[in-house]
This record gives sequence, structure tokens and C-alpha cells, in this order.
Amino acid sequence: MILPQCEALGPKEVAAIRQFAENGGTVIADIRPAIFDGHLKMRSGGGGLDDLFGVRHTDNVPPAGWIIPSKPMLSILTLT
Repeated sequence: MILPQCEALGPKEVAAIRQFAENGGTVIADIRPAIFDGHLKMRSGGGGLDDLFGVRHTDNVPPAGWIIPSKPMLSILTLT
């Protein structure tokens, strides 16, 4: 599974990705996977998949001039 710029993922998507990995699947992601929830709210304590990728945050400061969009531009994975 490849997660290109999947910075916003809801709890169902995070759970499905975790299940995929636990079942032996390979997950490849670029820039900050699941750092926001499904409503583009920054998650406290880091990204929803940080432990899956071995990520540890020491500080989480957005770059200067960074703008958080008001809603997602593209939904890659939606579970119902």
C-alpha cells in the first residue's frame, strides 16, 4: 500500500492501514502520514501511524507560511 501525501486520515482509515500491516502487508508513505485526523485537525502527540513507521516527535512546528486547507482536496481511502 502506498500512501502519497496522506496527511489527513480518519480513525477507520488508520485502523484499516494498521490491520493491513499486521496481516503482513507493506505500507509505504511519504511526508507525515496521518498527522491530521479525518477533519484536518492536528492530532495531539503526533501522527496516527507514527508507531507503525517508528516516528518519534520532539517538536511539531509547522514551517513558516504554511497554510492548513479548510477541507481535504482528495480522498484516497474511504471506508464505510
